[in-house]
Amino acid sequence: MPGSARRFPEGCPVCEKKGLDRSIELPGLRVARCRACGHRVAMHDAEPGPDRDYHEQYDRGTFLEALRATRLRQAGRLIGHLRRHVPDLSGVVDYGAGRGWFLEACRSAGIAPVAGADTSQMAVDGLQASRIEAHRLPGDEGAADVISRLSFRPRVLCLLDVIEHFPPDRLQARLRSIVAACGRDLELVVVKVPLPGLLYAGAMVLSRVGAA
Repeated sequence: MPGSARRFPEGCPVCEKKGLDRSIELPGLRVARCRACGHRVAMHDAEPGPDRDYHEQYDRGTFLEALRATRLRQAGRLIGHLRRHVPDLSGVVDYGAGRGWFLEACRSAGIAPVAGADTSQMAVDGLQASRIEAHRLPGDEGAADVISRLSFRPRVLCLLDVIEHFPPDRLQARLRSIVAACGRDLELVVVKVPLPGLLYAGAMVLSRVGAA
């Protein structure tokens, strides 16, 4: 790797145990896996430009529709789990709300109030166009200021496919600051991370035999 490549942390940012094994080496991207808990840590050697919105990477056709269907199906299951823990479910904040599909599912299920926060202006504009409260997150540490602007006190905080994008050496500190900013009314924190499935496993097998 070039001399400017970012270095992996010594310990896992989730379980804090030492022992990260490299699993993927690509130009500009390296992934390591924790031997203890299985968490995967990604290092992107090239940072995205400040004017580039991450939603621009998605194909607006078939892929996006398939992703929407998957996220809505997951949202329905997640809402069912949430209601078992918080029967009178309300006050949901989706940190890293993306396209807003989870919050749309919450609203359709009669959950209110809800709000989203995201670093993407496209995400914020989309949520507001759907008449869902939305706030723009700064690219670094800024959760406390954003959450303080919510029109309600959060009871449930969701981070769905979000924490894997935090810098590994700041993951725990950033998560603690977000939770602290929600205040005393917070009852539940939901963290969802991607898990390797059949497609991931197949791609890994193909990469080992030299196929792209």
